[in-house]
Amino acid sequence: YRGDADSALLSDLPTLRDYSRELERNHPIAAGISNTKVTNVVGTGLIMTPEIDRDVISLTDDQTDAIEQRIAAEWSLFTTHECDIERASNFDELCAVAYRSVHRDGDAFALLPSVERPGSPYSTRVQLLEGDRISNPYWSADTASISGGVQRNPVNGELQGYHISDTHPHDVARRGLTKWDYFPAFGERTGIRMALHLMKKTRIGQSRGEPSLAPVIEPLRMLSKLTEAELMASVISSMFTVFVKTELGDDTLGSFEPTAESGGSSSDESYKMAAGAIVGLAEGESIESANPNRPNVAFEPFVLAILRQIGMAVEIPFEVLLKSFNSSYSASRAAMLEAYRFFVSERQWLCQDFCQPIYDRFFFEAVARGRIAAPGFELGDPLVMRAYTRARWIGPPRGMIDENKEVQAATARAAAFTTYEEETASLVGGSWRRKLKQRAKERDLMRELGMTPPDEDDVHDATR
Repeated sequence: YRGDADSALLSDLPTLRDYSRELERNHPIAAGISNTKVTNVVGTGLIMTPEIDRDVISLTDDQTDAIEQRIAAEWSLFTTHECDIERASNFDELCAVAYRSVHRDGDAFALLPSVERPGSPYSTRVQLLEGDRISNPYWSADTASISGGVQRNPVNGELQGYHISDTHPHDVARRGLTKWDYFPAFGERTGIRMALHLMKKTRIGQSRGEPSLAPVIEPLRMLSKLTEAELMASVISSMFTVFVKTELGDDTLGSFEPTAESGGSSSDESYKMAAGAIVGLAEGESIESANPNRPNVAFEPFVLAILRQIGMAVEIPFEVLLKSFNSSYSASRAAMLEAYRFFVSERQWLCQDFCQPIYDRFFFEAVARGRIAAPGFELGDPLVMRAYTRARWIGPPRGMIDENKEVQAATARAAAFTTYEEETASLVGGSWRRKLKQRAKERDLMRELGMTPPDEDDVHDATR
């Protein structure tokens, strides 16, 4: 650990990946950590809401609203399975896979090539790559310009591109045929992103990411062994074990009369237990039972103590990690809020490093193909371009323990400190504007059918 970031990490990274993958596949706690993160950070998908900066662009509110509606429609068209170069996943599924890979492997990569397809209005594709495929050509040693397959300017460390092998390094069938291609991180003329490196950087000069399970790999492995040992001991103890004690200490077992065992005979040389059996013992023989004292009453408290430390290391409160809310309302809500802060920070990172760059590429192509009208965008002013591509990403809601109390608090906050859009995203998810329009349609339909819509004031008073 006395060396630089790459010297301390890169040599251990393949081993850390292997252990992390093995734990996620075989250990319930490790799998629970991964699933909890993916479910709460990505969930059923991240909703993109265009938020054009109206202060920068000289457009009326009606013009801006029309452009935002068009953007939302085109984005919905782009994010089908066609955006995946493999045509296997839609954009939300790509987000989930990318985030899980970063958590499990330490980092992941996404290339943004242009591939034309019949019937597809866009050519931008997303190609996810596991971190194993990014390495120094022919597994050469790190240098001042290439480290862990990442190429940088040796003078100032500026990112330039990635060296990608055409096969997985553990593909035995093609290991001797592996070739490397260099893929630039930015377009040479446009400067737009061509490849994305998803990682949580923790040290200055760090080229590759570290699995988030790295601090708890050893405790999880030891806990897995302990659990297996306790489970086996409990299984053995369930098989009521007895010992036949003789005065002569003879360890040979002679014949005995048949018991309730089906198919038993007087010539059977093995002692077997059977339900409701009556076993006759010879003169001088007695029975002694073995009690392994299982299940171990100290097992659960010890495991819970270890899990509290693991939860602290992965930033998931103990109650959320185990999905067990046996404490008071205040304690359970505090645990959920603490976890939600972590999930929100993870979601913001994922949106900034993965979703937003892909959205930028989509927007550039949509304007270039004339599918979205963005006056002034073609001039190339970075301020105007950023004003057009500004967006808000809405993920899974926080959830509620006591809905009445949560709604009361949200109503009070929206009246003075927050917005309806923020409270809607936090409590139930989705877009407040879309919900408001839908509610208006429902009220109009109720009036057409001769029904009386619920009075908004009454609903508001009911939450007090």
